[in-house]
Amino acid sequence: MKEQLLELAGGQVYLVSPNRPARSWVLGIHGSGREALSYRDVAFYIRQRDLALQNGCAFAAISMGQDVWARDEGFARIVALYNWMLTHGYRARCVPMATSAGGCQMFRFAQEYPHRVAALVGIFTVWDVEKIHLSSLEKAWGLSGQPLMDALQQNNPARRVCRLPNVPIVLCHGVNDQAVPIEEHSLALARLKSVQLHMTDEGHSTQAFGMYDTPLIGRVLRSYVRQEE
Repeated sequence: MKEQLLELAGGQVYLVSPNRPARSWVLGIHGSGREALSYRDVAFYIRQRDLALQNGCAFAAISMGQDVWARDEGFARIVALYNWMLTHGYRARCVPMATSAGGCQMFRFAQEYPHRVAALVGIFTVWDVEKIHLSSLEKAWGLSGQPLMDALQQNNPARRVCRLPNVPIVLCHGVNDQAVPIEEHSLALARLKSVQLHMTDEGHSTQAFGMYDTPLIGRVLRSYVRQEE
């Protein structure tokens, strides 16, 4: 594989290409407290990068810091990365793969730019950001209580479910997740849209490698590559 590091829109980009040239690509959207280089240095995130490579896709991610928490600044970096990839010969449709807090940005990207996504993959992702009660969310916004809820409404994907495109959606989530409860997030979305759901008995942890013990992710990536050829 070939690795590249670059700076874009105030964030660091980590771009990895498989040995065989590929125009299909996965857009990695990290969780709170992580960065683009987590996909190089953290075993849990490396698994996502390697799934992309093994199934014929390049992989790209941009660091957002705490702006991953549904903030416009983080979203603008994702858009900037998408535009960079497009101008460098990658396909117009990508597969966003988000982890935890990155889910709210992934679903927003799909809602605002439905023709830019071929499928969505979520690893214990946030769907309804107003149902999260974590200090990292409060820190990101500098708000708490009702002022925070009011601020989150505009960028909460759960309030715009009708804008979510009809593309394959794979969600991997643990039933013992206390930080992002499956009932309020993956299962809540599954009641509204057709999703492929892989459930484990794990919690919200970068040791929850059972998230990847499913053929669903590889299957959706291979289908995307075939369709885009």
